[in-house]
Amino acid sequence: MLFQDALCHIMKSHRESHPPDSQPVPSPLANYILLHAVIQKIILTYHALGPYNDVDQSLTTGQKEIMRNALHAWTSLWQRAPESSLDPRNPNGPVTFTSAALLGVAYVRLGLDLGSYKILRYRDPEQIANQLLQIPRLPAGPHLLPAILHATHALSIPVKLGVNFVAQSHAFVWNVQHSLCALEFAVFLSKWLFCISDCQTRMPLDEQETRLVSWISDIVEEGRTSGDDDFWSRPSHQSDCAYLGFAVVKLWARLIRGNEKWSLIRVIGDGLDIYADTCEQRYVHAQTSPVPT
Repeated sequence: MLFQDALCHIMKSHRESHPPDSQPVPSPLANYILLHAVIQKIILTYHALGPYNDVDQSLTTGQKEIMRNALHAWTSLWQRAPESSLDPRNPNGPVTFTSAALLGVAYVRLGLDLGSYKILRYRDPEQIANQLLQIPRLPAGPHLLPAILHATHALSIPVKLGVNFVAQSHAFVWNVQHSLCALEFAVFLSKWLFCISDCQTRMPLDEQETRLVSWISDIVEEGRTSGDDDFWSRPSHQSDCAYLGFAVVKLWARLIRGNEKWSLIRVIGDGLDIYADTCEQRYVHAQTSPVPT
C-alpha cells in the first residue's frame, strides 16, 4: 500500500471498526512514518481552524474526534505488527518503542496545543521555565483521559527500571525524540494535576480520576526513593495533586538530564527543573500560609 493510501485508510477509520486481517500489516518503520503524518494533521488542523473557531467550537471538536479515531486505527495496526513492544530493550530495535511515545504526544496535542507556546524558542532554561509557567491549567474532562494514561505510562517505564539507572546507564533510550516527548508528558501531566487540585475543593474526583491519581502517586513515590538518597523530602500527603504536579516534573527532569550527548536535552532538563522548583515553592507557600478567617 502506498503512503497516501495508507494514511487515507487510517483517517477514514471509525472508532468501532477494526482494520481487516486481509490488510497488509505495516512494518515498524511504516507505522512510525504514518504516525508522524497523523501528528502533522493535528498541527495543521490547529493552524487552519484556530482563528476561525465558532463559538461552541463544534468544528474543532469534530476534527479532534476524527483524529482520535485515526489514532485508534493506528494503534490497531501497531498492535498487529509482530515486532511491536513497549519494552525499551526490545531486541527488534527502538522504533516501535519510540512510536508508542509519539502516540502519547499525539493524544497530548489533542488535549493541549503545546506547540503554539513555542517552549524551546529561546534555548534557555530560565525562558523555558517562564514559558511553562504561562501555560494555563487544563480544563478537566473525560476527553483528556487517553492523554493522561499515555503520559503516566511513559513515566512508569523508566521509574520501574530505576531513575538513576536510566539517567546514568540507559541514556541511549532517551534520545532527542524521547526527551521532547518527555517534555510534553511532564507539562501536560503537571497542568492536569494542578487543575484536579483546584477542582477537588469544589467536587470530588470521579472513579477514573481517583485511580489515575493513585497510580501517579505510586509512581512518584517509587521514583522519589529509587536513588541512594531520596530526591526530595517525603510529603505529608502523598496523594496531594498539587504535590504530584511538581513531583512528576522533577522526575522527568532528572531522567532527561542524564543524557549528556545533546546540549538541547540538558537545556530541556534544566528548564523542567526550574519550572518544578518554582511550582514547589508555590506549593510549600500555600501549605504554610495561614487560613483566612
